[in-house]
Amino acid sequence: MANGHAVALPPQLEPSSSTDTPIELRIGEVTANAAIMACQELEEMRNGGLSAATRAAAGEMIAQLYELQQVAPSELDFSAVVRREGKRVLYGRYNAIFRQQRGADIPEGLFDEVITWLIDIVAKVAEVERKLAAH
Repeated sequence: MANGHAVALPPQLEPSSSTDTPIELRIGEVTANAAIMACQELEEMRNGGLSAATRAAAGEMIAQLYELQQVAPSELDFSAVVRREGKRVLYGRYNAIFRQQRGADIPEGLFDEVITWLIDIVAKVAEVERKLAAH
C-alpha cells in the first residue's frame, strides 16, 4: 500500500507464480544482480573510475547469465524471461524503498534500459563463444 491505498502491480511485476520454473527464478535473481552491478559500474565511472572488484563482479554476473542461457531449455524465450523475471525481482527488492523515498511506485519502464543492455551483452558473449567453437 502506498499512502494507505492498495497498488495494482502490472501483470509482469506480480510475484512469481507457481508455474515459474527453477531456472526462470534463477534467471530473475541473476538478472537483478547483474543490473545492480551494471549500475554500480556506471556510478563508479561517473565518479572517476571503475574498481577492479566491481568490474570482476559485473563480469561474473554476465558470465552467470550466459551460462543460464546455455542450459536453458531451447523452447524457453530467454530474453523474455530475463526481462520479466529480472524486472519482477528488482521491483520486489527495491519498490518499497523507492516508494518510501519518492512517495510512488517504481515506474514500470525504469529497468528496461539496463535489462536490454544485459541481454545485448549476453548475446555478444554467445556470438563470440560460437565463433571460438567453430575454429
